[in-house]
Amino acid sequence: MSHGRLLYVVGPSGAGKDSLIKRLQSESRLQGQIYLVKRLVDRPTHESTPLDEYLSADDFQAAINKKSLAMYWQANQHQYGITHTEMAQAKRHSISVINGSRAYIADLKKEFPGVEVVHITANESIIKERLKSRKREDSNQIELRVERSQALSHLDHLYDKEICNDSS
Repeated sequence: MSHGRLLYVVGPSGAGKDSLIKRLQSESRLQGQIYLVKRLVDRPTHESTPLDEYLSADDFQAAINKKSLAMYWQANQHQYGITHTEMAQAKRHSISVINGSRAYIADLKKEFPGVEVVHITANESIIKERLKSRKREDSNQIELRVERSQALSHLDHLYDKEICNDSS
């Protein structure tokens, strides 16, 4: 990325990435400087993820085939992507923020060498409680998300910053 800073925010489901990104956006001293990059996702969006745009699995694959995506990844049985148009928009801002995936960091750093990876984390028991309270996953799905998080711990050395988000 040639202009501004690109922050790639990652962490386990329930760590509070969306909440912290929304808080960052609301900081009055940063108004007009931060651009929150919209993602395409092949699942219906939720009110907690207003920056996501739903794309059917077929349409998502078509976007990949047409090379319409600057980046894309799979996490928790869903596909996510960022269009070239969104990345061009991001370059016009001082700070751009992408809600991403830990599994994509190595590829991301090759394609966007100046990216800063911010890892949001929280205590496992807090994460489980947050996942239960949002009522999107059953107990088995919550356990799978926690297991996935543990399986990705080998990526810890790729983070530029880490924020422990154990409080409200």
